[in-house]
Amino acid sequence: MGTADLSVPAGGLTVRHIRTGEPLHVDLFELGQFLVLTMADFAEQLFGWQDSMFGNTDGALRLEGAPSPEPRYLWPGPMLPGLWVSAVSRMGRLVVSCKQQLEAAGDPRAGQLTIPPVFNGCSCILTEQDQQAARDLYWRVVSDLQLQGPQHAQQAVEGLQHVITLNPWVPEPHLMLAQLHIHAK
Repeated sequence: MGTADLSVPAGGLTVRHIRTGEPLHVDLFELGQFLVLTMADFAEQLFGWQDSMFGNTDGALRLEGAPSPEPRYLWPGPMLPGLWVSAVSRMGRLVVSCKQQLEAAGDPRAGQLTIPPVFNGCSCILTEQDQQAARDLYWRVVSDLQLQGPQHAQQAVEGLQHVITLNPWVPEPHLMLAQLHIHAK
């Protein structure tokens, strides 16, 4: 375990815009926020497929990437999602029911029961059938090597749009669709 003396420049950093190459200044507060969020993101979401994508064979995490400018992987990569969203949407409806009953009874604790800001204020339920169909189609788009690469982008876009129609509540298909649109520009 080492204790390297690392620091950032006192005035922050100037970096290049990823698309335009224009210089962008990142002050210390912004840099600190980016670092904390990146730490949490890496801790939660960094998996082996990303090591392959970035050529991270020794653990140094240099993020060198593939030699090709074309995307070879879609995020978040091959991690089959669980089938839990439908159950959580039903639990949300139960929370609403609890709150309504507390309010009807004049119980002051009703104000302390917060409805989670998911599923349109817990007003929608995702069916098990839509959940399963969305998850399976999402997994096909993510893991089917024949849908990877720019030549199959439209097929991947259509698949992800259908996933979002079936289950609009999870972010990954939205993020992947945005990636495909960005790469198309």
